[in-house]
Amino acid sequence: MSAEFWIAQSFNGISYGALLFLLASGLSLIFGVMRIVNLAHGSYFMLGGYVGLTVALRTKSFTLACLASAVAIGLVGMGMERFFLRRLHGQVLGQVLMTIGFALIFQDLALLIWGGDPYTVPIPALLTGTTRLGGAVFPIYRIFIVGVAIVVGLALWLVLDRTRVGAMIRAAVDDAEMAQGVGINVPRVSLAVFALGAPGGGLRGPALRVRGGHRGRARQPARGRRGQPAGRPARQLRQGALPRALLLHALRAHGADPRHRTDGPLRPRMIARRALLAAVAVVVLAAVAPLLPAYPLTLLTQALIVGILAMSLDVLLGYTGLSSLGHAAYFGVGAYAVAIMATEKQAGLVACLAMGVLLAAATAAVFGLLAIRATGTYFLMITLALGMVIWGLAFRWVSLTKGDNGIAGVPRPSLGPLDLSGPVPFFYFCSVSACAASAGARRACRRWATTCGCTSMRRSSSRACSRASAARSGPTTTASSAPTTCSSSPRWRPC
Repeated sequence: MSAEFWIAQSFNGISYGALLFLLASGLSLIFGVMRIVNLAHGSYFMLGGYVGLTVALRTKSFTLACLASAVAIGLVGMGMERFFLRRLHGQVLGQVLMTIGFALIFQDLALLIWGGDPYTVPIPALLTGTTRLGGAVFPIYRIFIVGVAIVVGLALWLVLDRTRVGAMIRAAVDDAEMAQGVGINVPRVSLAVFALGAPGGGLRGPALRVRGGHRGRARQPARGRRGQPAGRPARQLRQGALPRALLLHALRAHGADPRHRTDGPLRPRMIARRALLAAVAVVVLAAVAPLLPAYPLTLLTQALIVGILAMSLDVLLGYTGLSSLGHAAYFGVGAYAVAIMATEKQAGLVACLAMGVLLAAATAAVFGLLAIRATGTYFLMITLALGMVIWGLAFRWVSLTKGDNGIAGVPRPSLGPLDLSGPVPFFYFCSVSACAASAGARRACRRWATTCGCTSMRRSSSRACSRASAARSGPTTTASSAPTTCSSSPRWRPC
């Protein structure tokens, strides 16, 4: 291979990286300044491309197409921030679910309006063709993309570090309450930042340094009732305005923050009522199942299967506070394992279930090993990336998974004398499995909540770790540790 080949490939990589920078700069701006996890940002890129295509085909103007797409997506971003995301300030999971929902809506909307056929945006004649630089041939359009990325990066650095607007943005990031007090309209600044970041070529780049609070992290004060900042007592404590005795507040037995309402045991009447409703629903479905057509019965069966998946995610989120976006990867790994065992190995139901559960558990263990030290937004991003890795393997490992066609003709293995090939027996089997999984999960979670302190880990991981350390080291007599260890159980096991 000649040197010209390597130069051309390197420049292709640089131009593609410049294109990704133009896309990621807006996402980085929104997350770095507003702490909003916008998973619909890729949909902005898609909608902007379609809007630009429509304008370019009608006006024959590439410049007008770029301006129209930027303005349209900026308005879409302003609407999302003003009417939806502003209500979810500080709620990472709510923001993620909201933006994922918008991404699905935008995807279906683009499919409805423009269809699924690929299109090519017409490039002006000035940017077509190639040029020769130093003996190598380069496309003019890719040189243009690299130049635009450089200009955008320099503009970001100049605006955010050398102008009054950048100072206002950094002030809103450092301390929104103080910025509001000196006359900066923080909601308007946030709206403008979202509008500039939505088109993908916003005010953010690698030169931006978000100067946060302590240890260089950006912080945004949580709001309490009646607009009072919940973080004010902490600042007063640092200034010595409050007595030190307030630091030694009593902890609850499970280690949770005493400002939160205690969970406590479920009331027997509530448990009996829920169990009765569940039993009535199961009996009604079991009685009606033989009378239903095949299609609604199949939908009910799939709902039970997805319900078991949602139950496992609910256990993870409810008892540990860890919201995973890669949870469907375990479902996919187990499904592929069962399909391969049933089609290629002709294994029975027990062997298929065992292999599916083992591989799904192994995948979850690998995910946990890589992501368990992260929390909040970073845990979401890591699990999402790992889930996309599993999807990529399933999509591209054609010899094993058959690619996007999937594994067809998967038989339903029999369970001893019970034949599960029919829709009604398989529905009964899924119903029994869902009931067993629900009962097992409830029993296991109640046991973990009492012996492992999972509730305290969800509320405050630092308090749970302190309680675990105190329980391992034994009771002490100091004032700071007495409230923590007075109710420690000898059965404590750190989660």
